[in-house]
Amino acid sequence: MDTIKPRIKRTEPKGNQVTNGTFKIVYSEENLEDISLFWKKSSEDDFNEVALDNCGAGNNKECLIIDDLSNANGEEIDYYFKISDEINEVVSRKVNGVDVDTTSPEINVLSPLNIQYGNNVLFEVNVSEDVSLSYFDLNERSPRYRSLCRNCNSLDKVMTFSGGSHNIIFLALDKAGNSDADEIGFSVLD
Repeated sequence: MDTIKPRIKRTEPKGNQVTNGTFKIVYSEENLEDISLFWKKSSEDDFNEVALDNCGAGNNKECLIIDDLSNANGEEIDYYFKISDEINEVVSRKVNGVDVDTTSPEINVLSPLNIQYGNNVLFEVNVSEDVSLSYFDLNERSPRYRSLCRNCNSLDKVMTFSGGSHNIIFLALDKAGNSDADEIGFSVLD
């Protein structure tokens, strides 16, 4: 007989955060029956139920769900989780005021163009919303993402590059985790 109730350790997102439809629950339950997510627009009364099918039993388990919240884009939602075993049922606390953003940012790279430059190259980028903007140079010996700005929707910055060809991927990532990328190639005189 199972006498230990399921234990919910944390849920995400927190109140006053942003989601694109991604939710997470961390829990402990050895005899897991099911987990469900309940969410509603803050302005409505009825919750939508989403059963989570891919969650496993055990201690300190983490389960992720991505639900289509496009009909709540630009609005606030409230949510909670319900987890149950053969005998017990536990409900997480209700999280209120989570902003929904299901729209990906749109990145527009104005410069550099696919031409030859000196060592100084102008990065001129516009984005449809505030994002974290970074770039990745595929031609570097050890390529990695480099931050250009945070909470910005435009960039006008001169960057210094070594001679040779450069293939740059610009990445715009908003607070909800939506992203857009654009790849630009150019060369720098040796």
